[in-house]
Amino acid sequence: MVSFMTEKNPLSTSLNPSAKSRVPNREAEGVFNSLVRFFRSKNGAFLIPLFIGFALFELSTVPLFIYGQPFFSLQGLDVTLIAGIYAAVEAISAVVFMVAGYVCSRFSLGIVAFSTTFIITLLLLILSMDIGVNASAASFLLIMSLPAIYETSYETYIHDNVDSRIRASCLSAANLVNSVIIGASYTVFGGLVDRYGFSSTLVIVAVFCLIGLLGVITTLLLARTKKPSIKQEA
Repeated sequence: MVSFMTEKNPLSTSLNPSAKSRVPNREAEGVFNSLVRFFRSKNGAFLIPLFIGFALFELSTVPLFIYGQPFFSLQGLDVTLIAGIYAAVEAISAVVFMVAGYVCSRFSLGIVAFSTTFIITLLLLILSMDIGVNASAASFLLIMSLPAIYETSYETYIHDNVDSRIRASCLSAANLVNSVIIGASYTVFGGLVDRYGFSSTLVIVAVFCLIGLLGVITTLLLARTKKPSIKQEA
């Protein structure tokens, strides 16, 4: 007897391409929705002044880094010396970043923000005066280097108070706010320098630096009055 057996195709256990593509899409939508809910919540909304405050602080340093070259050129320094100053900025900033973790582990964001903002504001006012090339270079080095401590403390605060599922997206939102404000500041800074000169522009920038501190203090004070952790709202 001859029996005929039909060949059975094994069931496929893998997802088809369209199904595979829907999985990461659903995950992305889930993260996005969680992020939207987080910023709509009170705890998420409290972080917005922090983002703006830190961006205003960086507004006082980042454009100055770009316009520092013509600033020193007006003081009679040649290209080689200006390049040396910028090389020193990078070297000192690297050292400050290495010790920033230790400093941030000992002091809260509030203390770091207040201390750094006060020092930077004072240095900006000193830099606005005719204090000589050497003093100007020293002030410039400190203004460009000290923010490394503030930046580390700022990112540590977000890391400690935002749920890990949306932390990267939250930092992206913070960077977006930072980029928009810093991007606009380049044009404003340049326009102020052309109209009022470096001295008056640095005084105006110092005022914005202090205003940024108010945003940070607002977030910290509001967070202190909230018993639940920010992570619980995510």
